[in-house]
Amino acid sequence: MYEAGYRSLIKYSFFLLFIPVTCWVINYSVGYVSGPTLHEGDRVDTRTCRRCDGGKTDPNIAPDGSPRLNAELAMKGGPDGPCPFCRGKGSVEVVLPGPKRPTRFWGAVVDRKNAAAEIEYSCPANIALIAFQAAFLRPEMRDIQGALPNVRLLFVSDAGEAIESKTDAFGRFSTCLAPGNYRVKVFAAGFLTLEDHLTVAPLVEPVWLEKASSRSPDETGEERRSSMGLALVIALGRTEEDRPSLRTFAVP
Repeated sequence: MYEAGYRSLIKYSFFLLFIPVTCWVINYSVGYVSGPTLHEGDRVDTRTCRRCDGGKTDPNIAPDGSPRLNAELAMKGGPDGPCPFCRGKGSVEVVLPGPKRPTRFWGAVVDRKNAAAEIEYSCPANIALIAFQAAFLRPEMRDIQGALPNVRLLFVSDAGEAIESKTDAFGRFSTCLAPGNYRVKVFAAGFLTLEDHLTVAPLVEPVWLEKASSRSPDETGEERRSSMGLALVIALGRTEEDRPSLRTFAVP
């Protein structure tokens, strides 16, 4: 009897886990099939692949998007297979951003006392993760030192529109903000409330809908912001001598 009950409990647990995973997969698949999200003023265009320059193959790029070594190329006898960024088409769709297209912010809220020292001048390398991804990573790859979960954030535009967000169990949050000026408020029990301003400039570079991702050494900050967004690190303190702060960075 106990064994049958134990098996039923396991099946029920897997069923509960299956529901959110299935919903996430369906949502992701529908978004992928239906194409990019467009905002007022956005236009879609087709451009020559900037990685293979329209050649459809690229001897400098491996299938995983990393640079190939010359020795590896010599061993393989030259390029083999399609360019991973355009999937061998030689062209890529791009979104030409309109004046209202928002910037994606990948954020983290940390306790300044417990955070890494470099939090003052750089952001965590693993900041751009959603909770679903983070849940399957090892703690050393997932965690942000000093991160604070369940912190409430409020972004209020000049027009009075309020956008609310909340950090997840790992201290991260993600939100999209249209161009404009925002008053930012961050509330956490036991910490001083942060009140600051954030200006979001309009996007000016195309959003490349490439099938692989790799940071080019020639990529400008504006190109990176269009493709990946910005990182937003908020450090909270408990005393007047340890005032909270808000800083933006390029996404690592």
